[in-house]
Amino acid sequence: MPFGVSPLLPATECGFMHLPVGWIGEMHPSPIRMWIFVPQGEMHFEASNGDSQMIVAGSAVLLEDTAGLGHFSKVLGDSPAILAAVRLPETS
Repeated sequence: MPFGVSPLLPATECGFMHLPVGWIGEMHPSPIRMWIFVPQGEMHFEASNGDSQMIVAGSAVLLEDTAGLGHFSKVLGDSPAILAAVRLPETS
């Protein structure tokens, strides 16, 4: 049975984050351009322009807000969030 595969994109580093139940990240810019993948937990992200996004296990979000006010984030529910972060190359 056929399946789809996206083009591979360049990445420079990767790592994992464990955010405990109740964790809140005050408004801050992303330190790097990165993809965030969520293997466990639920989070809420809200950009300084008011856009918001819920992310749950199995989802991903692209963080590119490395300038300005950035975003606010918090862990939802009663289990910790595990995030995989993949650093993207800087753009010119």
